[in-house]
Amino acid sequence: MRTKKEVINWWSVELDTFSFVNNVIITNRLDCCPEKINNIKVAVGEKGNWNVCSTIKYKGGKIGKSYNITCNMMGSNVKLTKKNDYISICEVEVMGRPAEKVAENET
Repeated sequence: MRTKKEVINWWSVELDTFSFVNNVIITNRLDCCPEKINNIKVAVGEKGNWNVCSTIKYKGGKIGKSYNITCNMMGSNVKLTKKNDYISICEVEVMGRPAEKVAENET
């Protein structure tokens, strides 16, 4: 997956329901350009209200590496953003559970 090169580039996914997102696993490209994953911000939230989990810092390494980002946040969307360069990745996996299941376990 690759975005256009804009001032603020983004990619997002809408989850089936409001959820507790434990972590987001992002797999880098398998063919080239592994450095393009550098400085991608991972956020969870609602449209217009985002909480950043982490920013990926590329430090070299093999093509196709996966980055496991811990979030532990609630939201109905996961969004990746990057300034002044396109987002170029292979895969995004969102791990978590629906918020109502979290509430049931707390009672």
